Amino acid sequence: MESAGYRTARWSQARRVLDRRIEKQRLPKALSEFLHRWGREAPPETLAEDLRLSFGANSDRLFLRAGSALAERPLERALLHLPALKSFWRQELRAEHCAALLSLVSKAWIRDAAVIPPGAVIHGLNTADWPAPGAPGLHQSGALLTEALAADLTFDAIYHLNEKGRIVLRSIEAAG
Repeated sequence: MESAGYRTARWSQARRVLDRRIEKQRLPKALSEFLHRWGREAPPETLAEDLRLSFGANSDRLFLRAGSALAERPLERALLHLPALKSFWRQELRAEHCAALLSLVSKAWIRDAAVIPPGAVIHGLNTADWPAPGAPGLHQSGALLTEALAADLTFDAIYHLNEKGRIVLRSIEAAG
C-alpha cells in the first residue's frame, strides 16, 4: 500500500500513452477499433501535490475504493484488466507494478455485443456467457459489469509529492 500512490500516478501516465496510441492507430486493428468504441473517456488526472486514496479491506483482500479514476471509473478498471492490453500495461507500468495494481483494483468487464465464440471463456469470470443482471458479486451499469466488493474495514491513505518529485505515503486515516 505504501507505493499505491506511485502506482496509480504511473497508471495515469500510461493511460495517457494508451490514449495517444489509440488516436494514432498504433495498435492492432481489432483492438484499435474496440478501444475507439469503448476507451474514449476524459484523460485521467495528474497528481498535484497531495493524493488521497480510499481503500477497503475484507477477509480476502485489500482493494482501491476511491480517489483515482482507476477506482472510480469502471471503464478504466475494465481496460486495466483487458487481456488484449496485458502486454501494454506490463511494458508501461513494469511487471511488478502491473501485478500489484491488478490485485488492488477490482475487476470490470465491457459487455461488448460481439458474439462469444464457441469454447471461449470470459477472462476473470470463468464462464462462456455473460451473467444475468443482478448476479451475486457483480454490478451492471449499462455495458459495464463490475466486481462488487464489500469492505469490512475502510481507510484513506494520503500521499504527498515530495521536494524530489517522488510520491510518498504521508499518513493513513480512518475513512470518514
